Amino acid sequence: MRSTAKVVTWALLAIVALAVLVFCVSNRDAVTVSLYPLPYTVTELPLFLWMFGMLILGSLFGMIVAWVAGHDGRRLSAERRRRIKELEKQLAERPAPVRHEFLEHQGSPTLPSSRDAA
Repeated sequence: MRSTAKVVTWALLAIVALAVLVFCVSNRDAVTVSLYPLPYTVTELPLFLWMFGMLILGSLFGMIVAWVAGHDGRRLSAERRRRIKELEKQLAERPAPVRHEFLEHQGSPTLPSSRDAA
């Protein structure tokens, strides 16, 4: 099953790479990009370079937005990790007999009580 997934992944990657290659070869003509409201025109570059540049900028912008949106989740996760460590430390500091007495008081079937031994 794992090797089948790898083959499918590599096949899809090869198809995407072929499509990108065809796009690059088909769009080699230089284009001039102007920023309409501004009086600037940017140097002529092949269209595929402009497209890849915009793809990279869009991906970076999306990653930044996702990182900012995940801040609350990361903060909550860190607080919970700290709380778990505190509780584990408190549990480790408790003397062992106190824990056994608590379990005996609850009637736990896992620990025999001193009354059963007699």
